[in-house]
This record gives sequence, C-alpha cells and structure tokens, in this order.
Amino acid sequence: LRGRGLRLRVLDRDRRPPRPRRGERLLLNSLALPSPVTAAALGWCLEGRLPRLDWFAHELHPGAWLDGALRADLRLLLSSGELQLRVPSRHCLSHYRAWLEHDGAPGLAVQPHRLAEPQLLQGPLPDHRELRLQLTGQVQQGNKGQMWLLDLVEAVLARPPAADPRPLRLQCIGLEEGPAARAVQERGRRLLGEAFHWEPLLPRAQAQAAMARSNVAVSCSREETFSLAALEAMALGQILLRNRTGGWDEQLRPGVNGFDLGDPGQPVTRGQVDLLAALLDRQHWPDAALGQLAAAARRHAASFADHRYATWLLGSGRAAPC
Repeated sequence: LRGRGLRLRVLDRDRRPPRPRRGERLLLNSLALPSPVTAAALGWCLEGRLPRLDWFAHELHPGAWLDGALRADLRLLLSSGELQLRVPSRHCLSHYRAWLEHDGAPGLAVQPHRLAEPQLLQGPLPDHRELRLQLTGQVQQGNKGQMWLLDLVEAVLARPPAADPRPLRLQCIGLEEGPAARAVQERGRRLLGEAFHWEPLLPRAQAQAAMARSNVAVSCSREETFSLAALEAMALGQILLRNRTGGWDEQLRPGVNGFDLGDPGQPVTRGQVDLLAALLDRQHWPDAALGQLAAAARRHAASFADHRYATWLLGSGRAAPC
C-alpha cells in the first residue's frame, strides 16, 4: 500500500480507529472486524462525521458477525445511501436482505469479485482426451464437498463404461494436514489409484499452476459466497460443474460454460451421475463440443477482468437495482 502512495497505519486489534477528519471516507473490507471498529464506524456515520461509509462484506451470514441490535441503524443508513454495503453475489444478497428484514435499497447491492490475474486468460485451452476434474479448497469440516465428489465418482465407476470412454482423473488441491484430509486422500486412491492426485496447501500462483493441469472444475461446497477458485478455473478454460451456492448466478451459464449440479448439501442424484457419465462418453460429448464449452468459460471469465471496484467507490453511491 505504501508503494502505491497510500499512507498507512496498522492498529492493534483492541485499539479504536482514529476519528475521521472532515471530508474523509472510510472503507471496511469484511464483517470480521473488532466490535469497537464496527461500532465507531456506524456511530460516525450516524453523527455526520462521515459523509459516506463503504463496506464490502465477504461473509455469507451477517448475523454471525453483527449484533442484531445494529439492524435498525443499518436499515436507516442504507435507506439514506450514507452506507454503501456490497456483497459478492446475488445469493449473498438474499441472506442480507432476510437478516436485515429490509431490501437494503438504495445502499445494498452486489459487487462481484474481479478476476485479479488476467494472465490466466492467456494460456492455451485444455484438451479433452481425458476428463481431468479438480476441486480446490481445504477439507476442514467437509464444506468444500470432497467426499461428495468421491461419492459421485464412485457411482459413475460402478456403471458399465461407454463404448468410447475418456479416462477419468481427479486432483484435490489445497488439502491441509489432519484426519479429514487423509480420509479424502485414502478414498481417492482406493477409487482411482494413480488417476487420483492431491496437492497440499500452496501459495496462490502454485495452486493456480496445479489447477491448470485439469480441464473441469467442480464446485460442490455446502456454502460459498462467490468462489474465486471457480472464476480462476474458468479463466484457465475449464468447464464448470457447479452447485447453487454463492456465485452460481454470476458464474454459470448452464449448457454454455458448464453444468448445474443443483442445490447443495444433498446426496448424489441419478441426474448428476448421468451427467458425469455423459461427459466421459466421447460419442455423447465429442472433444470439439467440450472445447466449445471451455472457450465459453474463458470468455465469461474475461468479463470479470473488466470489473472495477472504483465504479462503486468513486461513483454516486446509488446502488444499481438487483
């Protein structure tokens, strides 16, 4: 930040932020802030010390981070436009409207994430001689759905192979240490042998390089706010298999750049098994047809590289209708 010419002070967690001077603006970049910071920011806005408060909320459930007693103040400031609150997806927006018991107009709107590495768009599109699935994310309590994906793979492998099948490969990227991740590794090896590969937690550039070895990205989390991993996979030219968590509305064009896996948190369905089995069948999905999906995925990802946060932060502050 200093290298970009911005003055910078880093505060300890328990310190209140300095009071704003006349004409200054404040940007909060998460709900996961110390309560004194949140209380001070809203107080300054209510007192007129801040002409406007901008807030980017990355979290899905506002009630887990904000005291319910703040709702009346938030509704007041959103209605006046003095608070400009942005969330990364339409799915998130519905959660915030429900918690606020208010539509949040005109201050609450969607601000999708930007594709921060447009160089991902430059490489060659992947081939489809094999179907190489990847799922990126830690296992933790199972939120990312690695075991669900292995259930799907197991159900497909139990079927008779197609007349002209593609080999199936799967890699899980970003697995942490611990018994849950080891269970994923062991089951993957039992199902696929050498066709299963996993990577530990990696720096961002290395994780993206690992992702680039695949041609299909699976997003099957129980919950997401947007899924940057899915956006980056599209930029790499990967077809999306995506369930209806946050970012589904913005990212997936069913049948154009990928396929709809339906609502999250459900057992594997016959329709999902039929879908993956069809993708493994060259007669059903020839290489050229999958190549068209991959090209559409990259074109859609490229539109996210054009997003400018400055449009929100430096604009009039009137949120566009959603």
